This record gives sequence, C-alpha cells and structure tokens, in this order.
Amino acid sequence: MTALLTDIGSDLYQASGLRRPPALVQLLAGSPASGLNADAPLLAARRHAVEQIERDLMAWWKAPDQFADDETAPPSRLACQQALRFVRQLKADGMQSWPLLSHLRPTGISVGSGGAVSVELAGGPLAMTFTFESDGSSEQFVFASGKLLARHQLASTAT
Repeated sequence: MTALLTDIGSDLYQASGLRRPPALVQLLAGSPASGLNADAPLLAARRHAVEQIERDLMAWWKAPDQFADDETAPPSRLACQQALRFVRQLKADGMQSWPLLSHLRPTGISVGSGGAVSVELAGGPLAMTFTFESDGSSEQFVFASGKLLARHQLASTAT
C-alpha cells in the first residue's frame, strides 16, 4: 500500500508543476514533513466531518429506502456497511494510516448507481473518492485539479 501511495504522491507532484515536492510527497517518499498535522483546529474539524459522515451512513444503513428517489436507487446496505467500516477506521486512526489521507478533509458521501456509496475527501487541488459497490467491490479514485490521476480496485471486505 505504501508503494502505491508513494507513486500517487509522485504523480501529484509531477502534475502540480511545483519546484520541490510539497510536504505530502516528502512524507510519502519517507522524508519528514514537519507540521503536516500540527494544526489542532484543523484536526478537530476533520474529526467532526468524519463523525458527521459516520452518522449519515448509519441513517442510510438503518433506512436506505428513505434516501431513494426517482433517479437513484437507495443505498445498498452492504455498501453502507463497507463505507461505515472505512470511515470508522479513519476515525480510529485519526486519518493517519495512509499519509495521503492526512492531507485531505472528508467532504461528504453520495449514493451512486446501483446503490453504491462514495466517501469523498479533498484538500486544495487534491481529492480522493472511495466507492463501495453493492456487490462488495470497492475502488479508490485520486484527482488533482479535477483530473483523474489514478483509479485502483481495493481488496473486497464483504463478509
């Protein structure tokens, strides 16, 4: 996983046109990045956003039909369960398990086709979307300035 994120970080650096790697890429490459998460209000806001997403996902899981409309299928219970597991892991480790995530802020969740659930994170020009499908599969999308840089199939966590 670290190699994958290092590659993604390098791609982001190359796409940015910066003269030297930002702290995020230095961290991914194994260099110390001083002050990346030193801002307590930022960490508190990030934790609050994760907790709100967790509450919303619980509501979706408890009553998925309540969130359906004419154009969108209700969120799948399996997709909600997988997204909840992911968000709870983010909450438990303070978004530190993957260095790239520590640079991003949770921005929301959405329901996609077939009841898929997406968890969205962003920070500056960087964004990530984790999509959990109703069949148990999941994918990670990485964007820089709105351009898709990487798309990765994630290991299934369906049980």
